[in-house]
Amino acid sequence: MLEIGAYTTNIDVIKSCFFRNSSKKKPTFVSILLLITYKYRYMHSFKSKHFPTTNKPFMVVQEAAMYYYAIISVFVMLGIILLMQAGKEILWFAMFGFSLAIFLGNVLARVKLRKMYAEIFFAGEHVSLISVYDILFPKQKEAFPLRFANPGRSHSTLSFHFNDQIVVLKREDWEEFDLIWEAFFDVNQEVI
Repeated sequence: MLEIGAYTTNIDVIKSCFFRNSSKKKPTFVSILLLITYKYRYMHSFKSKHFPTTNKPFMVVQEAAMYYYAIISVFVMLGIILLMQAGKEILWFAMFGFSLAIFLGNVLARVKLRKMYAEIFFAGEHVSLISVYDILFPKQKEAFPLRFANPGRSHSTLSFHFNDQIVVLKREDWEEFDLIWEAFFDVNQEVI
């Protein structure tokens, strides 16, 4: 159920009503009804440089985990060198250490992907911030009312409130940085 005045709105419902397939962007009959009745005349979607180029979650997670694998593996190798100097057996330590490195690397990569924003989506009076993790592992995305966003801007950053947190977007991550700033105010002024 889509409630226009609700605190949060399911952004997938809004997207699916407007487009049969979000990559083809062909309006449906339901989208025309929404345009007329609910005044969702303005929809904007902006993608960051972190937007995944592939829809294979394993590859994207492994790419993000490489940094963590390297750091943790350095500590495991230092431990192996110390064990070798002490004349102790290193096989079990190496197996356990590198297994731990893989596990921790994947966990830290998933945390990093949850905090890395890939897309910002404006729909009427709502904004939705979609992380890389949300794109790879689909779940229900929430929208936040723009009237509570309270955006602020410096030369290289844009900050706004989103679901009990302050989000900071950096200019180097978003090609359309200035358009995102304008979208915060265009939607508020034009949608009644």
